[in-house]
Amino acid sequence: MGRTYLGELASLSPGDFADIQAVYPTGKSGAYAVSLAPRTTIAGLNFGTHKLPPVIVLPAVQRTLSAGQAALITLGTLSESGTGNDPRAVDVTWGDGQPNDAFSLGTTNQIAATHNYTKKGSYTVVVKVRDRFGSTGFTTYTQVVQ
Repeated sequence: MGRTYLGELASLSPGDFADIQAVYPTGKSGAYAVSLAPRTTIAGLNFGTHKLPPVIVLPAVQRTLSAGQAALITLGTLSESGTGNDPRAVDVTWGDGQPNDAFSLGTTNQIAATHNYTKKGSYTVVVKVRDRFGSTGFTTYTQVVQ
């Protein structure tokens, strides 16, 4: 019935990142969602006015692309606490040596961009999103090109 917190939050400064892990013995195995929001106190830990970074939720299935054909690629859905976070700056590293794509997301939560992989292979794609408060979230995935 106890709770375990790993990480020292008291020593953080604005802009620092922390990996917070909590263990809640429930008696049942499975995955449980835990949500933290600014100005929330959980088990005595006050998150103050710090803005949590955007979270990019990848599509459940990544489609395989064809080499040499430009395609509109769904990169994910943005999940972010609070309101008034836009505009959000998106930066996509495609992993194939071509220049990054950078664009503004505005008020939509769907992240998509067009890209043309010229060669077959597996590429590590990095998607970063920065909101107007400077909070940055990112994710990576492998794009298969045939």
